[in-house]
Amino acid sequence: MSIKRIISSLFVAASLALSVSAIVPAPARAASLPTPVTQFAACDAGSFFGFPTWYACLPKDSDGHPKLTKLEDVWLIAFPLLETGIKAAAYVAVGFILWGGIRFIKSQGNPGEITASRDTIRDALIGLVICVSSVAIVQFMASRL
Repeated sequence: MSIKRIISSLFVAASLALSVSAIVPAPARAASLPTPVTQFAACDAGSFFGFPTWYACLPKDSDGHPKLTKLEDVWLIAFPLLETGIKAAAYVAVGFILWGGIRFIKSQGNPGEITASRDTIRDALIGLVICVSSVAIVQFMASRL
């Protein structure tokens, strides 16, 4: 198995693991949040390449600085960080799609290279679908907490 194939497989596995961890509720988290976290729905829209800032959902003090008021506010940091990681994985998947396309163009009719580039593109598309759905799931879960 080639290194590129292993990297693609690890990327897909990591994306799947992140999406599963976002779907499965942790009993400790459910017990530690007795009141709904309503601040996530009103997060700041400021971002860089679509990445939210880590403090986007925290309440602000009178000076506009983020502040932690209670222990449950840690989840207001965790969800933007999780979303950032998943979005970064989606950008990597798009990079793999481009790389597979370039390899396909450069294959010059070699059947082995064509198959390898198609596999790269297919794996990257699967990873991209997982990442996009994971971001939607994380945003949905965060808005319901």
